Amino acid sequence: MSFSVLEHIADPITFLQCTLKMLKVSGKLIICVPNNDALINKDKESPLNLPPHHMGLWNKQSLIFLGKALNIKVEQHVNEPLQIHHIDWYVRTLLKKLAGESIYHRIISEDKYSCVYSKENEETAKNIIGHSILFVSQNECCSC
Repeated sequence: MSFSVLEHIADPITFLQCTLKMLKVSGKLIICVPNNDALINKDKESPLNLPPHHMGLWNKQSLIFLGKALNIKVEQHVNEPLQIHHIDWYVRTLLKKLAGESIYHRIISEDKYSCVYSKENEETAKNIIGHSILFVSQNECCSC
């Protein structure tokens, strides 16, 4: 299991090849990374998704390619739903995108607006793609 690790590694193929050598045949490899097709990529003010903090950006397509490159069977991709503690971040990011950065920072009170919005929409958050994507695969080879 690798949780929020792969995006910090400059050479993920080599890292995972070494990981697979320790995995039994038919063993499961579970990787969870920030989903670059979701919220984290939309927040252009956050430096946390950029080098040197994140060496690689991941999404469903890159994880599928990774599975093919490593000769492992992809069993499942799961998008994390938007977590309650990320609702304010999600709302602020959408408002910045809709209104523009300068208008957002001059006019919109992010504390008041996002708190009201998040309380009314906690159920909706369950249908929004959240921060991370989970990738489950199976080791099919004898010596990777």
